[in-house]
Order: sequence, then C-alpha cells, then structure tokens
Amino acid sequence: ETGKLDVQGPDAAALVQRFTDIDLASIKYFWATNGDIDGVPCRISRTGYTGEDGFELFFPVGETVRMWRLFVENGAAPSGLGCRDTLRLEASLPLSGSDVAPPYNRNPVWAGFGRFVKLDKGVEFVGREALQRAKDDPEGERLVNFFITERGVPRAHYPIMKDGEQVGEVTSGSYGPTLDKYLGMGWVKAGLHAPGTRLDVLIRERQVAVEVLPRPMYKRVKREE
Repeated sequence: ETGKLDVQGPDAAALVQRFTDIDLASIKYFWATNGDIDGVPCRISRTGYTGEDGFELFFPVGETVRMWRLFVENGAAPSGLGCRDTLRLEASLPLSGSDVAPPYNRNPVWAGFGRFVKLDKGVEFVGREALQRAKDDPEGERLVNFFITERGVPRAHYPIMKDGEQVGEVTSGSYGPTLDKYLGMGWVKAGLHAPGTRLDVLIRERQVAVEVLPRPMYKRVKREE
C-alpha cells in the first residue's frame, strides 16, 4: 500500500523544497514529519543510507511513478541499490543482514553503537544485562572499516589475516567512488580495531595489505539551508 522514494545528495533539500510548503530546514537528521509534496500526502523523513543529506519519502503506492518522474524530470539522477551500497560503505554505515546479522555472535556494542544505549541511567530494559556484559568483555570482536593499500577488491566472507593467522572476516567490500579507494568493512579480534592497524585480506589465496580507518571514512560537508 505504500510507495517509497529516496532523494539523496548535497542538493536534495533544495530540490525537495521546491515542491512542498513544509520547512525542510526545521526537520532534524533522523526526524520526520507529514506534509504534501506536489499535492501528494507524504511522510517526510530526513534519513537515508548514503552518508549525504536527503529524505526518504513515503506515500500511497499509486503515486510512485508520478513521484519518480517529478524528481527525475527536475534534475535528480536515477540511482539503484548498488550505488547506494558503495556510498553507505564510504560513510561507514553497517547494513543489517550483511555487516550486523545472525548467526554471528555479535552485538551493537561491539559494532560501535554503544553510544546509542545509556546503560548508566538506572533504567531496566530487555537486553540491558547482555549489553552490559558485552561492554565489559575485552575479548569480543569489533567491527572495523579499512582500505586496500595494494591491488585487490575485498568481498564478503574473505578472511582477514594477521601474521598468517585468520583474525576476522570481511562483511562488505567495494570501490568507494568518492574516496577513490577500494574499501571494506568486517569483524576482527579485539585489539586489532584501532585506526592505523595493518592487516591483510586473503583475496584468491593472496594476502593483500589493508589498513584500518577511523569511522566514518567519509563525512559529509554540512551546508547552510
């Protein structure tokens, strides 16, 4: 019953603003509101998995083609999930089902999301004890981003190596068009996740050097609204 369209990029706010009376500048990142866009009732969410500014628009499914044409015919470039995947990787945004997913024994704290859950406020909630144990566990794996320092493309499930021993696994890898580097994301043993750590990825039986990078790898430049 619901159609969805993402308008993303440095000029997304200016483009969407042309077709709505809603003050988009008043919508904070990760917030949402309701309003019409070109006469179509929408849920306007300032989110998106590209690392850039933009909006996810939700509307009656029968308006999908009209909304697509509205933005494409006014300057937006059609882009698919493959494009989105390279951009979210540059922005160090893990993908559920790939980077953070069962059956692996991993958790949000080890993935670097501990800042979103306040364990010291004295409030009980489902999963609190498990998250506290993870926070106190110095041996857990850690999610890292890295770039290839030699020739090669990291792919999901390729082994991550240190001194000839497997110490982790690649979960995402691709070419980052903005950073002009071959990039990856994966899990490694605790203690090997600090930025600057040198590791290797086993690509077709060849160990290729990589370096752990700070997260996010790409951080957008904020513009005045």
